[in-house]
Amino acid sequence: MRLELSRSTYMESVRALSPDLVYLYTHRVLLRLGLSVSSVFTVVLIYQFFDSSFFAVALAYGSLYIGVLLLTPLSSMLISRLGVMRMLMWAVPLLGVGTIGLYAFASGGQYAFSGLVAFVIAMVLYKILYWVPYHVDFSRLLDSHRRGGQLAIIRNLADVLIVLTPFLGGYVVEKFGFTSLYALVLVFVAISIIPLFSLPNTYEKYQWTYLQTFKQLFSRRNRGLLFAYTGDGVQDMTFAAVWPLIVFTLLGENYIALGAITALTFLAVLVLRMVTGRLFDTWDKKKLMMIGAISASTGWILKIMVGTPVQIFMVDTYHGMGRVVNRTTVDAITYEQSADNGRYVDEYTTLKEMALAFGRTSVLVVVAVLMYFFDPQLAFIAALALSAVATMTTMLLTRRIHLV
Repeated sequence: MRLELSRSTYMESVRALSPDLVYLYTHRVLLRLGLSVSSVFTVVLIYQFFDSSFFAVALAYGSLYIGVLLLTPLSSMLISRLGVMRMLMWAVPLLGVGTIGLYAFASGGQYAFSGLVAFVIAMVLYKILYWVPYHVDFSRLLDSHRRGGQLAIIRNLADVLIVLTPFLGGYVVEKFGFTSLYALVLVFVAISIIPLFSLPNTYEKYQWTYLQTFKQLFSRRNRGLLFAYTGDGVQDMTFAAVWPLIVFTLLGENYIALGAITALTFLAVLVLRMVTGRLFDTWDKKKLMMIGAISASTGWILKIMVGTPVQIFMVDTYHGMGRVVNRTTVDAITYEQSADNGRYVDEYTTLKEMALAFGRTSVLVVVAVLMYFFDPQLAFIAALALSAVATMTTMLLTRRIHLV
């Protein structure tokens, strides 16, 4: 009986997917294919180019997210003038420019440093033009009664396609070099814009001034939002920039091995997202959030003790299971909270993106400072431990957050 109900719920969630949501997420899948091929290897490229310097990684990504933090309120004001789809269509070519910058950086020579600078600037502009409009429209298009299930369905379908891309990226780098990798990324970025032409251009009026936005971000009223998404940003940056370098070092700086471990872990936890989505729609949200936060937090702690490829895979899989519960629940609650804020949906999303950027920058600063005064091993351990604590702050999202 439960199985039949589960299948029925699944089919209802599929039928409830609107055509506009399908177009929007098809675009996102194509973009994710390109980003998933290259993301961990971009961190490795910067790290190796500057003689195994994490300071270079911290400077590049720290500058990027400081720019996002400072400029996101300005870009949010453009939604009422340009509309969501037009902003996305501006953002995607900027991602292409950033990829070309990485191509020049990977090529070396006199334009290498200029290419890295172009990458950082273009990525700042891409992120501030992309994420708030994307989440505003995505929140609008999700079925209000099936958010968790729909998120699980579309992300599982996407991950079936994406699961092997890290291995593909490692193979391309090993056999053909980084320039070929970024040429491949450009192809996916270019075709990802096609589904956007089928979407209507929607508008939202941003209610606050630039300074009001920062006052709201650090106000007592929104402290739960700030702490929750700052913590989410901390663990996100550790997962994206710190952990890949730890794994890369433990694997003897082998590109294919890094890609293979990443892909295998991704595959091992793929099926859990659908289960998590169904649980979100039927279980108590606080209970599910607690399960995800605790399992993801202990996963960060276990990562401190890894030393072999088998240990990396086992711990990464356990942590991936926790992150899948935590990530899906956080995302579903985020869309629910933003929708509950009615005409303040873009303001809520703006504060969220700023807090995420603050968290991402903070952990990079902590790691860089510890490396300068102590040693890399202590800095990496501190990042993992900090992420374990930060994961628990996401539980604050179970409280209702109303901006007005």
